[in-house]
Amino acid sequence: RNQDADEDVTEDPTEVHADVADDAPTTCTSDEECDDGDMCNGLETCSTEGECETDPETVVSCPGPESLCEPLACVPDTGECEPTYAEAGTPCEDDSDLCTEDVCDGAGACTHPDDDCDDDDDCTMDSCDTTTGCVNELITGCCNEDGDCDDSDPCTDDSCRSVGTCSHVAADCDDSDACTVDGCDSETGCTHETLDCDDSNDCTSETCDTTAGCEYTFLTDTSCDDGDPCTDGDACDDSGHCVSGTVLPTWYRDSDGDGYGDAGDTTCASTAPSGYVADDTDCCDSETDVHPTQTTYFCSSFTCAGSSTPSWDYNCGGADIQRWDETGGCSTYGGGCYLWRAGWGGGSVPACGVTADYITGCSMSTGTCRTVTESRCQECR
Repeated sequence: RNQDADEDVTEDPTEVHADVADDAPTTCTSDEECDDGDMCNGLETCSTEGECETDPETVVSCPGPESLCEPLACVPDTGECEPTYAEAGTPCEDDSDLCTEDVCDGAGACTHPDDDCDDDDDCTMDSCDTTTGCVNELITGCCNEDGDCDDSDPCTDDSCRSVGTCSHVAADCDDSDACTVDGCDSETGCTHETLDCDDSNDCTSETCDTTAGCEYTFLTDTSCDDGDPCTDGDACDDSGHCVSGTVLPTWYRDSDGDGYGDAGDTTCASTAPSGYVADDTDCCDSETDVHPTQTTYFCSSFTCAGSSTPSWDYNCGGADIQRWDETGGCSTYGGGCYLWRAGWGGGSVPACGVTADYITGCSMSTGTCRTVTESRCQECR
C-alpha cells in the first residue's frame, strides 16, 4: 500500500542538523571547558564574557537522504555524515502499485511486499488490482450454511463444507433388508424393490431371508426341463441338477411326400409327426420326382425351391447320369450293311435335354450302307 513519504514528519527531510549538547558549561575560562566532545555540534569557544559560544558555521549539516530507508546522520566522534537504517516498517518510496505495501526492511532497503487481501470469507475470491487495490469477488455457488446447497434431488444429502463449498453425497437408501434391492429415484427418493430370487432352475425352491438374502432348497425326483426338446422324462437329482431323460428319435420334414425328408428341417418326438419321415436323404424336398432311389430318366431339368440353378440330379447322386452315353454307326461286311452299335449319330453324345438323331439300324440302298435314325431327347437322372 502506497504511503506518503513525508507523513507525520515535522522537520525538513532534506537536511539533518546536530543538536548542541545541553550539558555544555554556561561559564568558562578557556575554550577547552566548552568542548562537549561532539564534533557534530560545531566549534565551541569561550567568549571574553566567560560564556561558551558555538560557531553556527561549523555545525555539521547532513544532506537529505537519497532513500527514506537509509538517511544520513552525523557521527559525533568524526563529525562525518554516514548512512543509517530507518526502523523496519517505516514508510518509503511509493511504487504506484496498490497491491503492495511500501515499507523499509530495517536494513536500508525499501521493500514492497504483497498486500494481504484475504477477507476471511470462504465465499469470496480474493485478488488484487494494481490500480484499485484488493478485490473480493463473491464465488458463485458458495455457501455459508447447509440450506444454501439444496439441489432439489432427493437422492443426495446436501451440506455446506467448512471451505464454503457445497457437498452433495449420495443418499444412503440401505434399508438393512437383504430381500430388497435398494435404489433411488431422482423424483421420489429412495426405492426398495423386492429381490428376485428366481434362479430359473426347476430343481430348486427359492425363498428369501431378510438377513441372509436368497436361499435355495433342492427338489429331488421332481420333473424338470433340461432345455433339450429331444429328451423326455427329465428329473431332478439330489444336487439340484436336471438330469436328461430318454432321447427322442429325430424326424425329417417330407414336404413333397415322396417318403424322403430334408436333413435340415427336423423335429423330435416319440412317433413321427404328420409330414415327417425317418429318412433324411432327400436332396430336394420340393420335387416329388427327386429322391435317392429314383431310376427314371427325364428329358427336362428341375429347379429346387430356394435355388435358381436348374439340375438333372433326380437321384441325389451328385452327378448327371445320361441314359444313352455312346455314339453309334453302321459298317459293311461281305457286301452286307450291318449295325455295329446303336447310338448317337454325328460322332458326339448330346447334353441332357438336347434332342438329336439316334442310330437304331442300317440299310443298303443303291449300293450304299446307310444309317436308320430316329429323333430322340437325351434323358438324364
